[in-house]
Amino acid sequence: MRISVGAMAGTIAIALVATSAAHPWAMPADWNPTPSRTGAAMRSDADGPGAVPAPAGKPSGSGRAASPDDDLLDGFIVQLADDPLSRYEGDIDELAATNPRVNGQRKLDVESPASQAYLAYLDAQQDVVLGRIERALGRPVAVMHRYRYVYNGVAVRLAEHEADVVKGIPGVIHVERNVVEGLATDVGPSLIGAPAIWQGTGTGGLPGTKGEGIVAGIIDTGINMDHASFAAVGGDGYQHVNPRGKYYGWCDPANPNYDAKYACNDKLIGVWSYPDSSMDPEDEDSHGSHTASTVAGNVINIVAPSITMTRTISGVAPHANIIMYDACDGGGCDSTATTAAIDQAAADGVDVLNYSIAIGRDSPWVNSRLVAFKGAYEAGVFVAASSGNAGNPTTVNATAPWITSVAATTHGRTFANGVVDMSGGGAPPPANIAGAGVTARYGPAPIVYAKGFTNADGVPDDGTCLKPFPAGTFTGQIVLCDRGTIARVLKGQNVLAGGAGGLVLANTPANGEGVADDAHFLPGANVGAAGGQALKTWLASGTGHTATIRGVSVSVDAAASDRMADFSSRGPALTGICCRRPGVDTDLIPADLLKPDIGAPGVNILAAVADDPNATTPELGFLSGTSMSSPHVAGAAALMLAVHPTWTPPQVQSALMLTSNNTAIRKEDGTSPATPFDIGAGRVDLSFAAQAGFVLDVAPAAFDAADPDKGGRPSALNLASMADAFCFDTCTWQRTLQNTRNAAVTWTAEVMPVAGQADLPPGVRISVTPSSFTLDPNGTQTIQVAADVASIAIGDWVMAQVVFTATGDAAPKAHMPLVARRVDRRLPPAVVVYTDKAAGTYAITGLRAPAISALTVAPHGLVKGALVSRAVAPDPTNTEPYDDPSVNLVVTRTVPADTVRLVAETTSSTAKDVDLYVGRDANGDGVPQENEQACVSGAESWEELCELSNPTAGTYWIMASNFTGSGGATDTIALVSGVVTRADAGNLSATGPAPVPAFQPFDLAMAWNLPAISGGDRWFGALDVISGAANGANLGTIAVDIIGIGDTVPPTVPPPTSVPTATATPVPSPTLAPPTGLPPTPTTAAPTATTAPPSGLCVCGLVQSSGVPRSVIDAAVANPGSVGGWQMPLNPNKPAGPDNPVRACLSLQNPAVPYHPLYNSLAFHAGCP
Repeated sequence: MRISVGAMAGTIAIALVATSAAHPWAMPADWNPTPSRTGAAMRSDADGPGAVPAPAGKPSGSGRAASPDDDLLDGFIVQLADDPLSRYEGDIDELAATNPRVNGQRKLDVESPASQAYLAYLDAQQDVVLGRIERALGRPVAVMHRYRYVYNGVAVRLAEHEADVVKGIPGVIHVERNVVEGLATDVGPSLIGAPAIWQGTGTGGLPGTKGEGIVAGIIDTGINMDHASFAAVGGDGYQHVNPRGKYYGWCDPANPNYDAKYACNDKLIGVWSYPDSSMDPEDEDSHGSHTASTVAGNVINIVAPSITMTRTISGVAPHANIIMYDACDGGGCDSTATTAAIDQAAADGVDVLNYSIAIGRDSPWVNSRLVAFKGAYEAGVFVAASSGNAGNPTTVNATAPWITSVAATTHGRTFANGVVDMSGGGAPPPANIAGAGVTARYGPAPIVYAKGFTNADGVPDDGTCLKPFPAGTFTGQIVLCDRGTIARVLKGQNVLAGGAGGLVLANTPANGEGVADDAHFLPGANVGAAGGQALKTWLASGTGHTATIRGVSVSVDAAASDRMADFSSRGPALTGICCRRPGVDTDLIPADLLKPDIGAPGVNILAAVADDPNATTPELGFLSGTSMSSPHVAGAAALMLAVHPTWTPPQVQSALMLTSNNTAIRKEDGTSPATPFDIGAGRVDLSFAAQAGFVLDVAPAAFDAADPDKGGRPSALNLASMADAFCFDTCTWQRTLQNTRNAAVTWTAEVMPVAGQADLPPGVRISVTPSSFTLDPNGTQTIQVAADVASIAIGDWVMAQVVFTATGDAAPKAHMPLVARRVDRRLPPAVVVYTDKAAGTYAITGLRAPAISALTVAPHGLVKGALVSRAVAPDPTNTEPYDDPSVNLVVTRTVPADTVRLVAETTSSTAKDVDLYVGRDANGDGVPQENEQACVSGAESWEELCELSNPTAGTYWIMASNFTGSGGATDTIALVSGVVTRADAGNLSATGPAPVPAFQPFDLAMAWNLPAISGGDRWFGALDVISGAANGANLGTIAVDIIGIGDTVPPTVPPPTSVPTATATPVPSPTLAPPTGLPPTPTTAAPTATTAPPSGLCVCGLVQSSGVPRSVIDAAVANPGSVGGWQMPLNPNKPAGPDNPVRACLSLQNPAVPYHPLYNSLAFHAGCP
């Protein structure tokens, strides 16, 4: 399903996947998070200031076919085992460390001898793995991108079954399909206090700065290279200096893509463009130019086609330099390209990086972009990212702890205009109508409605002014046009072509009363729907109508500033568990992080836009979105680094958060105080940020240790906020504060309610120890914050803040927001087991619950999923799946009253993109209808999963739509569905210990016993974990999926690279000698296979590819040498250990092993059961 975001000008998009998450992790039974909206990268309202209509449906990306011969190849990012340059700490003989912190540096030095040597090593290792991939696939593989600096890997084009093969190749640790992610200033800098740093009044005695010497990187849609915002000389006369003395990317004469027509200068010192985005770095969308000029655009004067205003605008850091990374087009941003852009930005040594692009909510420790940002952090790069435009609670984006997620607020500036002094007509004229528009005054003049005037197509216009009018159509009249479909300013150009003297752009009922501050080609005003209808009613009466365009007046209303934008995504943050199904965003759990981190202006931001090749479109435009708030914070970080060049990214982030304004921010209603889930720590305030009395730092190793999939807790990170989504009555945090002063400063710390709350909830106790302390010069102090939330209801959140006050006002006040959710249990939402055994056991670890005296586990199912495989034609109206459901694959299932789970899943497809819908057939007609929809799964792939917990009894339809086909007339889609009732089928059981003290971790031993299992089979069940006897208190339900693997698994069915929701019982591995390398590739021709391509085999949670019988595998594990095998750690270049497990590798060239030319090696954990 796709939905555009209304009332936001320009390219504002959301690209979130909404699925029905069946089992919230440790959620109370009544906890029901608001589902995220599902959407693709689309233009809001399709009528931005310089917009063109967006193509319907999902944007294309690098997953599209590279040539007519490889329509089934998609882009995949293959992460490799070696550390990237920014993370390498010197643990390989003869290769020195390149990690900046290890070397005592703030920034990554890619030119050092050590870096050059390690990059050469990475290139060689990538070539080795690429050689293994090519031998395994039996064909050459084209490399789309190489990643080396902050992410080690390659982007290649693969078929689905080939991706499964690559997952099992030594040296590969993760394979991720390309996804397309959506693109998510005059008074803004003043509102956030930038002049205090510009003028030196807010720098604590250090010189003022406008960002001189700082390089800001922007990953976006390109840049308007000849715009005044990016000229070598700014409107304030500042002559920029290139701090690097060279140009980057396409502006570098040594670059193969160098073209003199793309001219950089001492302001814009580099541009890059990626094949996935466009053919050149010039902005064709406006999004990139707008964000870049907000970060660091020059001081310029406002010039509109009809008026020159005595008003200047600039970016937050107007004297900083810019490098643009064009990784997106108007349709979205391919992850293969954005990962490459992040990697290159770190290599170029940018100081700050803005990312106004949606990021999926899968695990930050797995998602390629977020992993790359972690590497960028280690390279010394501050990253600001949009928090998302979905608006609702639990939809916040950019949940990685190493990037700064930015919410959007208002700034109160308006460019008021309107239609006034109306007269004539056969009915009384309307009263003056308020509107908006940056134009000159015009009138009094005759006013007419465009409807009925002949346009350039030779037909009467319908009033929307979509086409130019022939010259002489009008003679200076003010022309009223209805809003919609095309860019608003182009309507003005169309009537101007016909001789109009003014424009009234009238909203339709769909547009409502929101008006846009556009700089039209002629005097004009945008008015709301009510005013527009009043004008049209009056113009339909009599003759002799006249009116006046009032002309712009600029005002800043403090009462209208610092309100939350209604579209700004809110917390509490949810994050994905890696990886129940590949490519399926499900099983989201509350994150132990407070996101967004901070807020900044993001509504009606005036900044640079793209050139329009078809018209002299104004090169300034108003856009709204968290895409606009994020660059305010990136610019703020640039100023902070100009003042404090030795600070690390988390130190900068903490200073911005600690000193932010958290007292004046209100929700969008203008009255209710904003909460930390709306705004994080508060709205950025540079009046105090550079003078912060202390900061917090985070060691890179701490981020690795916080990975929840490895048992870590992000709540333990030394961040300037505190969050615990799993607070078992009591919870604690430790924070280490670092003095920024050369003198001792004494602080007191006290816990206070957040704005709008008179006190903490009754019974809640939060303490700080010590509550008073002295920070020695440049010294540190560790504090502990303890919360007792046992008095609030299970599932409720507590919000508070810890406020720090320096004795004698030696430093500005500081504050840290705190949020904690009381829980009394933690169970995994699901257990997924991939197996070739009809019977087996599995250990589910790490459960927590109230005190258990006796434990009962009640099984439901297992039931075998029903498979339907059918040829389905691409849906010709793929964004409207309900207009003709007969073109889709539709099945129905009867759901009894005692149903625990209804599951539907696409398990294979030759189509490139499938969407899945589930609904209850309320009217009994057997036809899917949108008002019956209960679940939609609309990822940018064919892998979809919908699940309903405890659904209402009835008949349900399940519909799979071929959103993007492979190019043929039809595609085969396989759909599996299952209905799990409360009945015990006798094939699933689980036991656990008793008694168990309250909140102490315990494990369950699960067992299944099926009559048989084949590759591709899906068996669905559930376990009720009960305290006491069978009729006791149900602690929660764990969904159970048993998925068969083996020779009959279709090659398009990918088992995941890990099973995150449970941990297999460990089995000791045999001691194996370290390898000396891979066996040589045979020179003799391989025999021709006589069987179908072998299937995937999953051993100990790692995907393997082979047709080797299990008996041969078992023999190889026991004695690898007997069948021509060898042993190798996951990363062959490092010692084996818990983070680098040994695999036994079996050569399929050995005569004892069946051979197929698609595969020539088998890799798996040694010692697996």
